[in-house]
Amino acid sequence: ELPAGVFSGLRSATIEAWVRLDHLDRQAPQLVYDYGRPRQQLSLGFVDGDTLWFAITDSSRPFTNVCWFPNAIRTNQWTHIAAVCGPGGMRLLLDGVSVERNPFPGGLASLGAGGRHCIGQTVTATDREVRFAGMIDEVRVWSEERSPRQVREDMFSKPVGNEPGLAACWSFDDGTARDAGPGRHDGRLMKSAQTRIERLPDAAGFQDRVLLSGRVSHAGGEVCLPSLVQLRADGQPLQSTLADPRGMFRMLTVRRPGVDYELIATHPHGAVTNADLHLRPGWDRLPPLIYPTAEHSLAMTNEFDQVLAEAVSRNPRLLLQLNPTVILRLIPRLGEAATALTELLDSPHADSRRAGAFLLGQVGVTSLPIVEALSKAVSDEDNDALTRGFALIGLRSLAVPEPLKGVYEKRNLAISYL
Repeated sequence: ELPAGVFSGLRSATIEAWVRLDHLDRQAPQLVYDYGRPRQQLSLGFVDGDTLWFAITDSSRPFTNVCWFPNAIRTNQWTHIAAVCGPGGMRLLLDGVSVERNPFPGGLASLGAGGRHCIGQTVTATDREVRFAGMIDEVRVWSEERSPRQVREDMFSKPVGNEPGLAACWSFDDGTARDAGPGRHDGRLMKSAQTRIERLPDAAGFQDRVLLSGRVSHAGGEVCLPSLVQLRADGQPLQSTLADPRGMFRMLTVRRPGVDYELIATHPHGAVTNADLHLRPGWDRLPPLIYPTAEHSLAMTNEFDQVLAEAVSRNPRLLLQLNPTVILRLIPRLGEAATALTELLDSPHADSRRAGAFLLGQVGVTSLPIVEALSKAVSDEDNDALTRGFALIGLRSLAVPEPLKGVYEKRNLAISYL
């Protein structure tokens, strides 16, 4: 816990830290930094497991001032995060690359004085207790809106304490929460918090990140939906994402020397490829992905369903971005992804759990993890009636192996009665 209200005069600020998560918590947020008081606070951390999240909340505009970026972190791997706020708007950075913006001009000064100031914990006493599972290091607050270049240049070095714009720095090197910055805003370790010696990444061994963003459209400019955008490295799938309702997509990847990259947008009517990409650090501009013009004939193809089903097996949450018509088309191809779909039932979002229960009941695949996941969904009081109903229908429709039928029917009957 850190001294409260010490940054109430900062109209512009940059908050940054190195973070390493032990596991991805899809039930509760993992806050890295929280400042202010309930409904009047600045928060930086992770939600829904691996989604990087930066929010400035005030009582007049709750939950509207947000930046987030999904698939931002992997477990047991150090990642650098930074949040910028002030008159220039909100900006979220991941490993020194700007990944999201919000024009809201608020900041620490707009939150007023008072409240609390925490690393790894929420400032809201009535919230469910946040248990940060992992490590946080080199937490710094600057009194300026730092550029991505400035963040990249300084994130591997240890500040002396008198750098221009540095407001605070907590390095935890001496086993305490002493502030090495000019303000001497010393904190204290609370509850189970402890320090340990860890080696952070250095510039020599760090792999450059590249943000790929663009728009998928027809030659006439209209949005081309649904479109699955896939990045391949040396011919192998590396990452996948779905274009949003505007046709826009974003994905952050690591630039590997000597690798041939290929970006493919796949649509039910065909595919278009942007091959031989030359990725540069921090690069975030791409040529538009445009489908063939009118003189080219486009035949209906099953390639989209096949490619999308393979992508879903690697990342089940892609399903949450699809409309029901596309999902129903995919069901015959989701058999191999059935076990992976159980992840949706652990989501903190009701819509995700509802979709997971419905889909698991439709794919027609039986395994012990699926039976266990559906049984848990039926009995979980946090699920709404629709989710529990989908899960129960799914349990009843599963094809159960003969040796397990007796046990399964008794358990299913007991759950139904409950």
